[in-house]
Amino acid sequence: MKCLKCLNKCNGTKPRQLPDILSHLADYTICRACDDRLEKAREKYKKHSKYYKNIQESYRKKMKGPYIKRLMADNSILKPKDIPEQLVQAKKQELHMKRILKED
Repeated sequence: MKCLKCLNKCNGTKPRQLPDILSHLADYTICRACDDRLEKAREKYKKHSKYYKNIQESYRKKMKGPYIKRLMADNSILKPKDIPEQLVQAKKQELHMKRILKED
């Protein structure tokens, strides 16, 4: 079996019973080293989640460029780097007007 993350060959792992829709993954698993890295990343995120939430909130309040680009790229085929700055400025103005209207 191969590891889905590092694509190295893993020995000693049992084949799993998968639903038909996932049958193409029958020869793959996640090795212990990759699983440990995933667990460490989860723990790090949980430990610092309040920090990440505060950062995102500040982006929303200040309407920073990366936040606007991410908003526009969500649910589309575009990537944030593909969005021109003029479009970001227009979207920023639209969001600013919506905020003003909501306050009234």
